[in-house]
Amino acid sequence: MFYLYLRYTLITMFLVLGTWFQIKFGFEASGYLFGSAFLLGLTHLLLGGVNQALVALQKGKIKESEKILTQVWSLRCLLPLHKKYYFLCRGLLALHHKNAKEGAIQLEKAVSGKKLKKSALGLALLNLAHAYYFDGQIARVEAILYEIEALKLDNLKIKEGVRVLRESLKSKQR
Repeated sequence: MFYLYLRYTLITMFLVLGTWFQIKFGFEASGYLFGSAFLLGLTHLLLGGVNQALVALQKGKIKESEKILTQVWSLRCLLPLHKKYYFLCRGLLALHHKNAKEGAIQLEKAVSGKKLKKSALGLALLNLAHAYYFDGQIARVEAILYEIEALKLDNLKIKEGVRVLRESLKSKQR
């Protein structure tokens, strides 16, 4: 949250100083400050705080991640990759709150189009498979597990998650 608030503080500071410089010295002196405020606002509009929310999730700071995601100004304006990561965060948060249906919807949006990095795609698919497992959609779980294995990831957590889910499927089918 620190960087998000820092960005807001800098935008406000540049606008206030730009206005003061505009009054005192004219546009030649204030144009740079207004331009800086515009660029900071534009980066927040296009990128949001999605990367910060992902880092907070990785550190286990669920409340902070939720707060950061509420600071996204417009979902339509996010860059396509950041929009995918936004849906990934939303899906993981929904699953954390034991809302498998909402988590599956958000994770489906994240994996559609396959623009995520391989490890993030594997994580999203694994969590989507878990959501479908708890929803009882075994055929979809199997298809997703094959899709994860086709990615040939080196991430041990994802491999372990796939192994555990496969064992759960075998014990459930017995």
